Amino acid sequence: MPGEGNLKRDSTLPPRKAGKRERWSGYNTGMDTVHGSEPTRAEIDSLQGPTLVEFGAAWCGYCRATRPLITSALSGASPVRHIRIEDGKGRRLGRSFGVKLWPTLIFLKDGKEMARLVRPENSDLIQRALENICKDA
Repeated sequence: MPGEGNLKRDSTLPPRKAGKRERWSGYNTGMDTVHGSEPTRAEIDSLQGPTLVEFGAAWCGYCRATRPLITSALSGASPVRHIRIEDGKGRRLGRSFGVKLWPTLIFLKDGKEMARLVRPENSDLIQRALENICKDA
C-alpha cells in the first residue's frame, strides 16, 4: 500500500508484546488468584486436597457464561484450590486431560480425578461436584 512504510507507532506508548491477550490462567486459593506459568501435569497430579481445574479461553463465550456459575458454587464451598488454565492449540496440559470442549471443569481430590463437567449449565451441578471432593477434606 502507498505510504505503508511511513506508519510509526507513538513512542510514548509502551512496547507491544506480540500475541498478548487477556491473562486467563491463574491459581485461586480462596479469594486470591496468583498468575504465573502454567503448571505441569505432574504438579497437578501431586496436589493435595480438593482442587478444581478449569480449562477454557478468554474469548470463549461458553467460558464467559459459566464464570458466574463457578463463582457462585465456589462461594458456598469449603476452601478449594481453583486453577484456571488457558487452553488452546499447542497446549499440552489440556490434551493430557483429554479436554475437547470449553469450559471443562475437572474436580480433583489429592491429585485424582473425581468428576468432570463440560459446559455446565447450572451452579447446582458444580456445587455437587465440589461437595464430593470436599468430603473428608
